[in-house]
Amino acid sequence: MGTIVGVGCGPGYRRRRAKKKTPKDLISGVIVQLDLDDSRNVVTGSGLSYVHNQADGATVHATQGTDANRPALGTGGLGGHRFATFDGIDDFFELTGMSDASSSYTLFAVCETDATNDRQRLFGFRDADEVMAVTLGLNVGMYDSGWREGPGASSAPNVLAWRMDSSTTTCDIYRDGLHLCSESFNGIQSWDTPRIGIRSNGVDWGLDGDLYYFVLVNRACTGAEVALVSNWLMARFGLSASLASIADLGAWWDLDHATVAGGVLTGLTDRALGQTINVVGSPAIVIVGGQDFVRFDGTDDVLWIADAAALDGAAGVSFVMKHANALPNPILGPTMYATKGNSAGSQNGGLTTNGAVGGRFTVQGQGAAALGLGPLAEYTSPAETIAVAFESGAAVRRVDGDGTYASNATAATGVVGPGQLSWGGWDNNAGGHVWLAAYDARAAAYYARPLNEYELKAAHEMLEAA
Repeated sequence: MGTIVGVGCGPGYRRRRAKKKTPKDLISGVIVQLDLDDSRNVVTGSGLSYVHNQADGATVHATQGTDANRPALGTGGLGGHRFATFDGIDDFFELTGMSDASSSYTLFAVCETDATNDRQRLFGFRDADEVMAVTLGLNVGMYDSGWREGPGASSAPNVLAWRMDSSTTTCDIYRDGLHLCSESFNGIQSWDTPRIGIRSNGVDWGLDGDLYYFVLVNRACTGAEVALVSNWLMARFGLSASLASIADLGAWWDLDHATVAGGVLTGLTDRALGQTINVVGSPAIVIVGGQDFVRFDGTDDVLWIADAAALDGAAGVSFVMKHANALPNPILGPTMYATKGNSAGSQNGGLTTNGAVGGRFTVQGQGAAALGLGPLAEYTSPAETIAVAFESGAAVRRVDGDGTYASNATAATGVVGPGQLSWGGWDNNAGGHVWLAAYDARAAAYYARPLNEYELKAAHEMLEAA
């Protein structure tokens, strides 16, 4: 590089590149930081024998001395980055001789796993009463003198985080920066030689998938720090939080992915499972608060998806919808804004109102009249978003139009059964629709399970921003 002369630059001055920040530069307490792109990593035989620990002053690195147990090094993954592939059987790394006296930790990982292999061990401290963080197809959880699990996981690439706090005896679990759940955590005082990818003593519960990045902090990070590191990792690997970041998304549409001709909605793309969204009638596109909305006229406008196995069988459902003012309805009586199922035996809850002018949303359970848990929307702004979760035999949780969360203990719905998923009317199981509603909507999502409080709030906020 040549000498640069200019303002503030004397002879011999050389421009230096700014040091790239990584998680250890963003927060304190990082004791393990593994980046599979690091040029100091070593492949020996069939896989990785050494992965450099980038933590400041680190003397313990991730190693594997047995060729048969070495994770393979993959290239060209997320954003072109490298990754370690674990076989789900006996591949793992050891942090030989590492110990720490803290009883609170935060763990971050960027990984993609096989969605069918249950209880995959990502990281373990000990064997007896082992504290561990796990990614797997059926849930995200931990083990601490007993199994703790949160909502369903996703086999898609995820940024996962576990914050274990002995002062509150809780472990908070995050996916893509979204808080999934809080679980009980007993805490431990010391540990040594943990393993990545399998039990710390024994060969089982192996990680089946790809690991891109791994960070261990010897304290409970604040919520803001979890968000900071999660966002850094998501940006690095080209990931982003979306409705699909929450497991069991069964349908998702918005008018940014619509086909419009002559001011009429003619086609919609389901962004969840790629199903066909059928358009009935001639729903007009109207402008509300500077955004496009589809107008259901209350006479023949309906959007619907044919019954699919991916939407059935769960013990509860969730609806999220961004809508605008309800309109004068041609019928007085119940009108259905969103529902799943086509009979009293398989209707699994929905969003409804009494059909009055300016009527407010409430909720309806299986074979029951409106449950009176509203008003869910006050119509105090041009557009509002509401979110409702029906948990079979237990509760109805909701986030109202003003963002207020509430939960009511009531047996609102049964297991999700067959029938259309529809917006603007209810499938009458005879080729038509009844209980037609008149309202405007911009986006909607359906989950084939009841979301928990944190997920419901996150889905509400993401759709609100649509």
